[in-house]
Amino acid sequence: MEKAHYVIESKPVRISVVCPSCDETQSYDYDSVYNKFGADAYYGNCGSVECKNCQKDIELGSCEYD
Repeated sequence: MEKAHYVIESKPVRISVVCPSCDETQSYDYDSVYNKFGADAYYGNCGSVECKNCQKDIELGSCEYD
């Protein structure tokens, strides 16, 4: 019997980003980011979020998947 190739699919849960102002890693719920930026959140370069530590804007650039 021939074995079939399969793909494990995953759903984004959160994003993490290092604030360039205070160098602290911040995490944000993906659904809240998606609600703010729409499908652009999935591709990167979609806008900014506020750092929870220093309250400065973090411009979101390119993204990678983990």
